[in-house]
Amino acid sequence: LAPGASAITVNLASISKFLFINDKELKLHKLRSLIPERRKPAGKQAYTNDQIRKMLEFADTLRNKAVIHCLSAGGFRAGAFEEMKWKHISEMPDNCYCVTVYPDSTHEYVIFLHHEARKALDEYAEERRTQGEHVTPESFVFVNCKSAVSEVIKPMTSQNVGSVLQRIVEKAKIPRVRSESGKRFDISIGNGFRKRFNTILKSNPNISFAIAERMMDHKTYLESVYLDTSDK
Repeated sequence: LAPGASAITVNLASISKFLFINDKELKLHKLRSLIPERRKPAGKQAYTNDQIRKMLEFADTLRNKAVIHCLSAGGFRAGAFEEMKWKHISEMPDNCYCVTVYPDSTHEYVIFLHHEARKALDEYAEERRTQGEHVTPESFVFVNCKSAVSEVIKPMTSQNVGSVLQRIVEKAKIPRVRSESGKRFDISIGNGFRKRFNTILKSNPNISFAIAERMMDHKTYLESVYLDTSDK
């Protein structure tokens, strides 16, 4: 298959940067006119509530159940687990949690976990304690090791989360249709949660667009500078 517009654009950018550094002229506007039209992107669909319930049925560990609950309730990227520690989680009313995502970075924002997600997270943390791990505020929320006593404790990466979700989705026989290119599916393995979360936010007339975009970690002009979200 011929490369798509996105792949060509990436390759062209690297070549143009190389030539620019070496003081070579490149008529980019002419080359860009030859790039094929962008295709409709795949992975536009979101997981349904029933599909998420089915995932929870087939999740074989408390950790994996907690991962699904948190991605569903919080809508954050799986990569957020790599920095998330228990000190970044605080109490909220109605037996909920508040989570600070990407702490101390320019992308820092807060998101919330309802009581179901909190219960799953607490049960997973308690299991780690019974297995001998000393869970402290500095401990990672999700770890990628089975024996916390004898192994170096590392956080789950986005690749780890993707592998876990892939296995669960296949076991639960959740249908995902391949695109014509054969590289992507109509439901992204991880972003299917974010698309569902985004759809729920944008469908609620009581949530402003600016707040919804902030909870998605999307940049909207100067809202990140002037929108005060310090009141959790």
